Amino acid sequence: MPPVSYSQDIQVKNSDNFFLHSSFYTYEYSTLSNHAQLSIIPDIDRYLIFLQILPKDNPGILPWIVLILVFTIISIIAFRILNQQTFKRKKYLEAKIKKRTREIVRKQKEIESEKERSDALLRNILPAKIASELKLNGKVKVQYYDLASVLFIDFKDFSRFSQFLNPMVLINELNKNFCEFDDITEKHRLEKIKTIGDAYMCAGGIPEPNLTNPFDAILAAFEILNYLNKAEDDQWLCNVRIGIHTGEILAGVIGKNKFAYDIWGEAVNTASRMESSGEAGKINISGETQALVADFFDFEYRGKLEAKHRNEFDMYFVNRIKKPYSKDENGTIPNELFWKKVNCHINKVAI
Repeated sequence: MPPVSYSQDIQVKNSDNFFLHSSFYTYEYSTLSNHAQLSIIPDIDRYLIFLQILPKDNPGILPWIVLILVFTIISIIAFRILNQQTFKRKKYLEAKIKKRTREIVRKQKEIESEKERSDALLRNILPAKIASELKLNGKVKVQYYDLASVLFIDFKDFSRFSQFLNPMVLINELNKNFCEFDDITEKHRLEKIKTIGDAYMCAGGIPEPNLTNPFDAILAAFEILNYLNKAEDDQWLCNVRIGIHTGEILAGVIGKNKFAYDIWGEAVNTASRMESSGEAGKINISGETQALVADFFDFEYRGKLEAKHRNEFDMYFVNRIKKPYSKDENGTIPNELFWKKVNCHINKVAI
């Protein structure tokens, strides 16, 4: 029987019908020599296998042995190729997942950063409590406060300066002063409401009610005057009138566009009148405010201010903190005894 030659092409695919590898093998068998030769030539390995099989008792079984060996070796090679491809695919997917995870984490950080920026901007526009209420409910309920101190500041001769000074120079100087006022009022727990031209408006006792707001407003006014008294020689805006009144107000956010925290009530109008009726470099307060802080400051009575819709207002200049309660000679900085007495006064407890 002449030698018989067999050949076959093996293609390996995965479960998704994705082509992984192709191998070609041949083998020859001769009954005359009881000799079989197997050649397996994978595309990636390029190696040759020779088999010498010499059966003694049953030479007819040789073709089956060769066939079994062929398919066994082919299976091993196919498994190896498939395993290599699976490993590469796994590494590729792991790398892709890691990359995608990094992108998601980066996006989340960007979103959190943008949220922090927007929250900070909202807190800069509105009090923290009001900003939280607005984000939660989409609106802010107007609140009533039975004791709040409203403080107005206005620069003397601003309109006259604006006629001959460079507008940018004047506005930059105004901005510098307002930024300092922001720091001072925040230090004394006053809430900035708004600026109107060269006027600055803030209030104490809102949005968190407290009983120290008349003291806070006067102490903030003293610190503002101290700051302006140390103004540079070339500074034009260094004289202000300050007015303070304590009473009932409403506070909140109304409207649906360009939210702004604002206050309303007769106390607001009275504080504005206190400022316009004052003098530069002086703190002019109403009789209502004076009655709440009378034991702690020295005053100068100024008489009465006419009002359209109510009785006349008593007006007082606040000259200084009383000496026993003052930390400095000018009587503008309180000492520890001042606050002890204030707390006892508020709580109506004698020390």
